[in-house]
Amino acid sequence: DESQLGSGSQPSSDDEDGPKQAAPLGRAAFLKSDSDDSDEEGPRVVKSTRDRRWEAMTSMVKSLKNDVKINDWNSLQSDFDALNRLLAKAAAIVAKEGVPKFYYKALIMVEAQVNKTLEDKDAKKKMSSTNAKSLNSMRQKVRKHNKDHEEALAPLREAFDGLKDDPLDDDDDDDDDWMDEEESDDEGGADAKAPGAKGPAAADGKAPKAAA
Repeated sequence: DESQLGSGSQPSSDDEDGPKQAAPLGRAAFLKSDSDDSDEEGPRVVKSTRDRRWEAMTSMVKSLKNDVKINDWNSLQSDFDALNRLLAKAAAIVAKEGVPKFYYKALIMVEAQVNKTLEDKDAKKKMSSTNAKSLNSMRQKVRKHNKDHEEALAPLREAFDGLKDDPLDDDDDDDDDWMDEEESDDEGGADAKAPGAKGPAAADGKAPKAAA
């Protein structure tokens, strides 16, 4: 009996090894858990060049809308130039699909706001000299720039209220779904864009130039 009690009171070699094995098992479980979390995040989504170009342009149109809302002609002039630079960078996509209608709508929105602001003589007098100078600059820039796109703008201008409608709202084509749908060469293309948009807006096959 004493031998049984003695052996029972003394930890066996197996008992001594037990706690030592717990640590590596714990670390392995932690590493496995961390790996599982990483796997659950899934592969990184890589956007196509088309998606990145259109996303950058729609983001700039949103900035233009905000500039119009707060009557900031300094920022509006800068964003207008930036939008046209982005369109120029998308020349290859424009050649394939045509100019997106939201771009033309943005031009109409800016044009309408220029005209409205110029008609309000009192509001213009209250502008800072810098803001007034930018407004006058935009009047000349919009007039010259929109003239180059008149064929596409004319039918849109009749149906679009530039001070109320959102350039990014579009129920009759796929402009709002550009992040979800990749059109093939014979599906959509210029036919799904604004009237008069024959690939690049010029007959020489070049993409529209950025505003000077």
